[in-house]
Amino acid sequence: MKTTKKQEFEADYKNSLALFGEITQMIISVKLPTGAKEMIINTQDIPNKYQYYINAYDDDMKLKTCPSIQIVGCMFV
Repeated sequence: MKTTKKQEFEADYKNSLALFGEITQMIISVKLPTGAKEMIINTQDIPNKYQYYINAYDDDMKLKTCPSIQIVGCMFV
């Protein structure tokens, strides 16, 4: 079975958490409907922000309420 983008996102988060013990920054690259990309840097309340992304985005990491918005990259520090 092929791994979904959401499963990759979840695995990256869990692996980083295991490696660092704590995540202090979650950096998300989002593709907008215009094709432009923007970076979102979360530095507080990381577990809740992570859960928001899990709930709000589908298996392809497209925003459920506006599928033309998609998470195209992430980094956990």
